[in-house]
Amino acid sequence: MYLYVLLNNFSVDVFNFIEISDFLLALISNPLLITLYTAIIVLTAIYLNWRSGHMPDPSKTTVLKKLYYGFG
Repeated sequence: MYLYVLLNNFSVDVFNFIEISDFLLALISNPLLITLYTAIIVLTAIYLNWRSGHMPDPSKTTVLKKLYYGFG
């Protein structure tokens, strides 16, 4: 992204010259990125799993339902 922003000022499309190995090399050269991305994916999966088990009961009335049906 740095190269894209830098070279875009000179009307050079850097994505025509970048290969997949450049992206993989950038990822491998910085292990903090691997750790950060893995942590984000794991935490998102844990949150979504937790959230799916805590869905509210649709038969219960809530404040929003009372307002909607009260005005409707």
